[in-house]
Amino acid sequence: KAAHPHVKLINMYGITETTVHVTFKEIDDEHVKNDTSNIGVPIPTTTTYILDEGLRLLPVGVPGEICVGGDGVCRGYLERDELTRRRFVVNPYKPEERIYRSGDLGKLLPTGEMVYMGRNDDQVQIRGFRVEPGEVQSQLLTHPLITRAEVIAKTMHHGAVELVAYVVASGTVSVTELRAHVASALPHYMVPSVFVFIDAMPLTANGKVDRAALPSPDMSRDNLEQNFVAPRTPEEKLIAAIWKELLGREEVSVHDNFFELGGHSLLATQVVSRVRDSLHAELPLAALFESPTVAGLAQAVLANKTEPDDLRDILSELAELSEEESELSWHE
Repeated sequence: KAAHPHVKLINMYGITETTVHVTFKEIDDEHVKNDTSNIGVPIPTTTTYILDEGLRLLPVGVPGEICVGGDGVCRGYLERDELTRRRFVVNPYKPEERIYRSGDLGKLLPTGEMVYMGRNDDQVQIRGFRVEPGEVQSQLLTHPLITRAEVIAKTMHHGAVELVAYVVASGTVSVTELRAHVASALPHYMVPSVFVFIDAMPLTANGKVDRAALPSPDMSRDNLEQNFVAPRTPEEKLIAAIWKELLGREEVSVHDNFFELGGHSLLATQVVSRVRDSLHAELPLAALFESPTVAGLAQAVLANKTEPDDLRDILSELAELSEEESELSWHE
């Protein structure tokens, strides 16, 4: 595009099983800049649908499977009857024709054009929710300082699958800012647990992202923005120890944010449960969301703590009272 600005670039989405060409879209400078895969509208001899698993039409903006009908749809796979039955199905809106279930994910734009979002076998389960990493990637690319992004699912040290975002930035941007940017458009379970900043995206020989060459997430302190401050009080030390075990961290500062360390709602439940058992503090789950640092949670613990020693002192005083006074004191 840069070398030959007068030449039109036409993006043609194609599938072998539908005789190659399905849709077309002229690509302008904005599409190149945003690195979005707008595949446009069907060519005159094909029809396209965005359908859910039950082959029902999906509204604008909702990701689903791209299904193709029309003159280009082939008969099926040679000597692969079962695969043919799964992929070439009756069109629920035109029973006289068959449509091909592509296995590709896409969504409709208000203009009637489609955006290609990757394969539906790239979908992952994150804490019980089905997530399409390509949707998270698209949201990251809307940030003005992010030039390239790749989002993949990785099994972390605690055995849970988490989203890891690899980003190439044209300027200085913080993890906190990127988390907020993703959260502004997507639900909490789609916010990556880890962000990895790299100078350039590794590519394969044909120009696609080489996922195998992406570096492992850096879980050390060097990847955090805050300076390290060691836990000072017994409460802070115990909370930090719980975080280190659950999050797989060697060190935890009193000012580290639980969620920026890779924490999420399920781990938050474990933190609150362990704090209750270890520090005798009746904390609601909301306490960690309201005070997501070690120091903040320690203060919440102190405010909600029931000291066993205090209870023993009260019982000792009651033991010295007469039966009548004791009943009155217990009542009070």
